[in-house]
Amino acid sequence: SCGKEVPAAYIEINGTKQESKIGGYCWGGVCAEPGAWPSAIRPLIARSPVKVNLQLPAVSPMTHVEYQLRMVGEKDKFKIDSGEILTEEDKKYFSETALWEVPVENVVEVKSTDHQTLSLELKPGLYLLTVFGWWKSCGDATHGFLFEVRE
Repeated sequence: SCGKEVPAAYIEINGTKQESKIGGYCWGGVCAEPGAWPSAIRPLIARSPVKVNLQLPAVSPMTHVEYQLRMVGEKDKFKIDSGEILTEEDKKYFSETALWEVPVENVVEVKSTDHQTLSLELKPGLYLLTVFGWWKSCGDATHGFLFEVRE
């Protein structure tokens, strides 16, 4: 069953797992559209070519999967206004979550399946991987990940 909340997705690189941060979604009739793309704060470390094992939640058959991969840096980070009063819940969220302000472009369509491996030839740098998934009868959701390619 779909559940009330969007279930997490995971990537695994060289045996290390990272849980997704959920971006925009329409799930079980509820929609949310955050103004920035989320990811974990601490990137997984990789060397090129990078094998990213992607595990999307197997709650119902996938009807479409695509991803965007983008090299990011400090300039792309969403800045939280220092004058803003944050709740404890917000503080916890921002201690674990990076938000990125980047356009959607160069989206790549992949197999409509909940388990697959992306093989990527990449220059060294920090990469935001945003996966867009559509699930039959549940809805759609974006999942954000962060990894760093080293020499």
